[in-house]
Amino acid sequence: MSATPPDKNAVAHGTILVADDEESIRWVLERACAKDGHTVHAVASGREALAALRERPYDVALVDIKMPDLSGLDVLTRAREDRIDTLFIIMTAQ
Repeated sequence: MSATPPDKNAVAHGTILVADDEESIRWVLERACAKDGHTVHAVASGREALAALRERPYDVALVDIKMPDLSGLDVLTRAREDRIDTLFIIMTAQ
């Protein structure tokens, strides 16, 4: 009996945190990621993102670099200080 090889086109479904102060950006990213089967949690600020990261594990965090309270880089720095090993993708509209 032979094992079935893994599907090279298969996408692993994970948990994604979206952090952006612009509602339209959050909406688009949340819908796109959910459509691909991911579990998505969206927040509107850096402080909310950091709180969410401390509350539960995420596979990926899509974080805006410019937010009014904490920047995406601030969130990344504090998450690393807390030993949170989520993969970060820092975004910018510029």
